[in-house]
Amino acid sequence: MAWLVVGAFIGISMILLKLTERGTQIPFGPYLAAAGWMTLLWGNELMQFYFSLFSL
Repeated sequence: MAWLVVGAFIGISMILLKLTERGTQIPFGPYLAAAGWMTLLWGNELMQFYFSLFSL
């Protein structure tokens, strides 16, 4: 799931900053690698944060 968040954040940022158009394809690999590093470094913290969003 982290790859989706990383890719979406970068893609939306690029569109808002007018660096690319909406129909432009964005490479998948770099964001998958970035999400892998995020998971490696902060995986447990990210999972705890994610699950805390759904517990009341």
